Amino acid sequence: MGLSIGVHLLNLLAIPAIVMVVYFKKYPVSTKGVVKALLVSASILAALMYIIIPESYGLPQGLNLFL
Repeated sequence: MGLSIGVHLLNLLAIPAIVMVVYFKKYPVSTKGVVKALLVSASILAALMYIIIPESYGLPQGLNLFL
């Protein structure tokens, strides 16, 4: 299971690129805008890596107690 989790975590590297593409398509380019887009992508990554992914391990463990 460890290798599959590591390989699928590589998909998280696409998030900053997607955020930047959306920014460049939708808004006029400025230094302040680029920094804001990078901060948004960093916050999305942080939420996924430190909140959603670790909590996803706790859900099956909690359900296993009832089965």
